[in-house]
Amino acid sequence: MQKSEIIDLIKDSRIKSALEEQTGLIFEPQRLNFKLALVMLVKNQEENIENVLMKLRQTDIDEFIVVDTGSTDQTVDILKSLDFISLYELEWKEDFGYMRNKAAEFTDADWILTVDSDEILMTNVRLKSLIVALEDSVKVPFSVAFEQHYEGQSAYGYPERLYSPKVSRYFGKVHEEVRDFENNPVQVIESRVSITNLGISKSENEKFDKSRRYTSLIYEMMKIEPENPRWLGFSTFEDLSQYYTEGEFEQLISKQLFEGESSLLSEVIIFQKHKYLLILIERYASFLIAINQVEKALRLLLEGRKIFPQNSYLLFFKVVAELEIIRQKARKSLKENLALYLSLDKERSYDESHQDTQLLETGIAELNKLSGNKKVADIIMSQITDERSLYFWENWNDIRDER
Repeated sequence: MQKSEIIDLIKDSRIKSALEEQTGLIFEPQRLNFKLALVMLVKNQEENIENVLMKLRQTDIDEFIVVDTGSTDQTVDILKSLDFISLYELEWKEDFGYMRNKAAEFTDADWILTVDSDEILMTNVRLKSLIVALEDSVKVPFSVAFEQHYEGQSAYGYPERLYSPKVSRYFGKVHEEVRDFENNPVQVIESRVSITNLGISKSENEKFDKSRRYTSLIYEMMKIEPENPRWLGFSTFEDLSQYYTEGEFEQLISKQLFEGESSLLSEVIIFQKHKYLLILIERYASFLIAINQVEKALRLLLEGRKIFPQNSYLLFFKVVAELEIIRQKARKSLKENLALYLSLDKERSYDESHQDTQLLETGIAELNKLSGNKKVADIIMSQITDERSLYFWENWNDIRDER
């Protein structure tokens, strides 16, 4: 790979600048003379495993270690037909970090690539060249995170996929991270290397019972490291509602979001400074909107956007919160005006207004739509024949007259 291609894969502006300023050859042949191994855990992936491995074979991986953890389909037979891999077996223990480290013992590689058995590498990349370039700029233990995309979604995650087992290992029963041998998280270098995860469909979730298992493991990690915001960052209240009440969840997330006595009720909000701040703001805002504390959510989001002004997800939640405020006002208005409408004496109203109630019913339909009751609004409007009423409806909803 050319140096410019490596630079394009790195997101950290300081590292990019350091590489741009570097003169001379970065990738002398002797510098690439280290061992890079794939270490992959697999279970029941007969549909994906061959495609996943053949795609990885196009890279500069020196050794392919695949560890089966109890497949009952054709996965093992498929793996045995691939002559470029070394196949091992391990009994599964419900601890992803432990299992990744155990599988890594089958190689003496200097660097390890961890790709799940349902992930397709999408970027054409020489991984050893990327490692060498980063080693020139990062003088502490580090890992490389890949963009993890999902079929049918624009959002992506950032799992750590490249690390050196000589100085680090995985930690965590689920959503594991790379730590040094003193149990400190290594520096994570975010890259533009892209993988597509095929395992988030409803059928895959049910096949591996992911939601229940992952939530249980997250709860265990929260008990092991109660002060670490990482584990709460990978959870929602919906996930953890079997363990915590709304009040308990709010206390947990507030403790890991705000400094000291600061809270959403404080005149000045002071956030803690850690790398999970953004995801916790998102989680807390979503929770507050769900429990109908929209004004609190809006304040949280406005404060969060001061720190993360380019984050479209926070802006989306701000829109959601403001829409909910509009709906709340519409619901209140609907309740009041529907009661007044129902109290009308239709004959006296007709005589006094010189018209029937279709115009008012159109307004009631619009309030239903603003309240989120579109089907009700459509039912009401299907009965409207008055031209002036239809004119208002079309203008409110930017509908062209097709009659």
